[in-house]
Amino acid sequence: MQTSAIPYQTILRVLFLGSLWGPSFLLIKICLTDLPPITLAAIRFFIAACVMWLVIYLKNIPSVKDITTLKHLFVMSIFSMALPISLICFAEQHISSALAGIINGTVPLGTVFLAHFFIKGEQITLKRLAGVLSGLIGFLILLLPTVLDQNITSDTFGLLAVGLAALCYATGIVYAKKFLANTTGLIVPTIQLSFATLLCSGFALVSEQPWLLAMPSLSSIASLGALSLFGTVGAFIMYYQIITKDGPVVLSMTTYLLPIYAVILGAIFLDEPLNWRVFASIIFILFGLVLINLKSR
Repeated sequence: MQTSAIPYQTILRVLFLGSLWGPSFLLIKICLTDLPPITLAAIRFFIAACVMWLVIYLKNIPSVKDITTLKHLFVMSIFSMALPISLICFAEQHISSALAGIINGTVPLGTVFLAHFFIKGEQITLKRLAGVLSGLIGFLILLLPTVLDQNITSDTFGLLAVGLAALCYATGIVYAKKFLANTTGLIVPTIQLSFATLLCSGFALVSEQPWLLAMPSLSSIASLGALSLFGTVGAFIMYYQIITKDGPVVLSMTTYLLPIYAVILGAIFLDEPLNWRVFASIIFILFGLVLINLKSR
């Protein structure tokens, strides 16, 4: 049996999406030198939402008016945007951008596990269960040393925060499959970004008093702009192009790239340390991703 090669245009689209999403962890780390985590998330969402609404207007894309659908999108904005991004921003105050990117790579593993319980016809197989366990081992390789020395530090809470963020993303994906399977297109992330802006802005005003902050540095402003325009708007546009032209299976290939991007960029631009646990964790997580994406013969 012959298998058709993946067109080079498809490979380029996947690599391009990875290059848009991959630097997000590095850019968050840079922004955190001047901005508190929830304020950072709120500004990112606000800039991205404004640009996305402009795209919606220029493309004459109809909005969502159904109240039930809007309620589901509000829930999605919590689990797919406001909560996980805030948790990652909090975590990167205490751990490296590389570690955040590696742990975030477990999102598909959590999705497979949760889908078994909540999505009809998505029962987990032994192979996929092995993939989930492999990813869990990869996460524990990073977490356990911060716990077993009986001196729990901020690193521990940072790692747990990213783990919880990955679980939030997985929950959002499963929720979307269950309640928003027929609602697609750029209007979906645009409305979610709008809700997330309101949620994070409210929490930031109460807990972080952003009006008292000093003017951010040029590097933070540039990183925030890149994070909003490329890591959010550009990534969503490319995401839906791949979904439309290549399908969800090809889209899942980007999950292999994000931890690698995070480690390489963190080491190059922030001199983040690399040790055997980092590489072992990547291997276990990537192996888990391979297992859950292998098709049964």
